Amino acid sequence: MERMILLLAALLAALPLAAADAEKGLFIVTTDYVKNGSAVLGTFVAEKEKRDWTVRVVTESDYGGAGEKGPARAAKIRDWLIAHRAGYGFALLIGDPNPTYGEVPMVLGQPLGEGASDPCGDTGYSCVKIPTDLYYGDLSGSWDLNEDGIFAQLPVDMGDGGIDFGSELAVGRIPVYFGDLEELDELLGHIVGYMQMAEEATAYRKKMLFPLSFIWFDGYKVFQTMRENKETAETAEWFIHNILPDRDGISYTRLYEAEGHYPTQFDYELPLTNENLISEWKKGYGMVFWGGHGMPTGVVRTVWTEDTNGNELGENDEVYSPLLVDSSNGEDIASGQPSFIVAISCLVGFVSEPGSISHRFMVDGAAVGVISSSSVTDPSAMKWLEQDSPLDTTTFGEDNAGVLFFDRLIGGGYAGRIFADIRDELGKETVYRVIDHKLMLNYFGDPTLTLYDHAVAEEPVDDDTVTDDDPPTNDDAAPTDDTSGGCSLVL
Repeated sequence: MERMILLLAALLAALPLAAADAEKGLFIVTTDYVKNGSAVLGTFVAEKEKRDWTVRVVTESDYGGAGEKGPARAAKIRDWLIAHRAGYGFALLIGDPNPTYGEVPMVLGQPLGEGASDPCGDTGYSCVKIPTDLYYGDLSGSWDLNEDGIFAQLPVDMGDGGIDFGSELAVGRIPVYFGDLEELDELLGHIVGYMQMAEEATAYRKKMLFPLSFIWFDGYKVFQTMRENKETAETAEWFIHNILPDRDGISYTRLYEAEGHYPTQFDYELPLTNENLISEWKKGYGMVFWGGHGMPTGVVRTVWTEDTNGNELGENDEVYSPLLVDSSNGEDIASGQPSFIVAISCLVGFVSEPGSISHRFMVDGAAVGVISSSSVTDPSAMKWLEQDSPLDTTTFGEDNAGVLFFDRLIGGGYAGRIFADIRDELGKETVYRVIDHKLMLNYFGDPTLTLYDHAVAEEPVDDDTVTDDDPPTNDDAAPTDDTSGGCSLVL
């Protein structure tokens, strides 16, 4: 009789979670080195379990591939996730993200295929080989239908049985470089602190900061000559006009361009400078939506100093690029009140080398979640100046994705799930400048966080908080969830 009871219990435990519970299953995909060496990972897991999350930490001891790196390791991880994803809706990747050498790597998508002309080739970065984590989220089809070794190629990998951009798992990323566990634990500690914050201390999270620059002027040459004065502040003004009236209690501060021959056309609270951004941000903002030309470690403004030849064209020799923010500023900004960031900037989510703004701001505690690009981005097709127009959904960039992300984050959704759903909803056309953006925009940080996480009552936690082989057994229903920068490379 006892044997039958044990057998029945095992069978019940092996069943997948009900649909209502699936969302609250979290894989933490990492390495044995991180799992065994991190001093904070167990505390992080315990905080999740206190909030009724089922957490499973998986390493090469589970998914295999010991000694392998890059694409070979990525394939092992993805195959394991496909086989075990029942009952889980989220994955947090912790490890070296380098697509070639990483132990928990991003993969390179190549929508234009092998040998495509690369306009960024002489800069040290690529516009056609795009690092992405979507590979671990979109699990329903093959990423290489014709088996030529090239992922996400148009149109061959987008057919039946291929990539559909719907994410069975909402994915977040925490990079680890050179096995630096002290740095990882510092980053995880900021996330734990965010979750443990007293509810009365979370009021700052309903404040938004909009540091938004011009990205080009009429006559300015990026990869082609531009024919408009393009200011990312247009996006914030549309958001303020269309979204915030329906979201009670949200305040905002705008930092727009006040210098030069052609300054902002909008009202603002502070002139846009690096000094003003640091001093204002450190006062505490839960959401930051910035715009400017980016490289991995720095973002700059675009200022038309003067029209020296009188032709009313903001040509390159009349424009200069003062600093907006760089990766060292996270330490100055951090005040124990980390932000969610959407960056309308190229390359600030570049992962092949350490030191990107996305990574450093999380390590230093300025950010708790970041949506940023691993490559070179363009804006969506939205005409933001037409403030009564509906949001463009035909294309996909940080700008229109950011508007929806912050709207739904304010509504209470899980950050990683919000972003995964937006990527699926926007840009339904299967064309290059949609597909490449779906690959290059990634979510950094814990994908299960919300804007409203706060301390919960302590409950007894098992000593072994990091689970490996135990199947999910959480029976509690999940709470109801609401459901581009046009960059030039700044060298």
